[in-house]
Amino acid sequence: MYCNPDVCPNCMYIGEGDSLCDVLQEIVLDDWSPTEHYMGPGCPYRLPAGKKQRRKPEALKAEMNRDVPHMTPVELAEAATYVRKGWKNPFCEELCRRAGLHQKYLESYGDKTREIVQRAAKGFNIRMI
Repeated sequence: MYCNPDVCPNCMYIGEGDSLCDVLQEIVLDDWSPTEHYMGPGCPYRLPAGKKQRRKPEALKAEMNRDVPHMTPVELAEAATYVRKGWKNPFCEELCRRAGLHQKYLESYGDKTREIVQRAAKGFNIRMI
């Protein structure tokens, strides 16, 4: 988890790179930099105290791929934008499969792949930039 004013329902962007946490009633980002209150006590995105368990990358990847068929098109499009491997990833592939563009997706490369994924998203009224 992370503190992000675009995602956290308790974080409010107040301008000039500053964000206010509704729960803590404190500035958590100052000029886009974390303050001492960033993910402080009471933050819903703070990890529970105790030992952090690390998962092997293979296990994490398998878990993510297992959930792909159960994701909504909006979730697939959002997840696809966070993958570092570009447009060839399981989220884009599933989105294209559901839109009926799977074969074109598999045969494409580079900018053409991006266009096909964007067209697939558009079929679900999702605009990918």
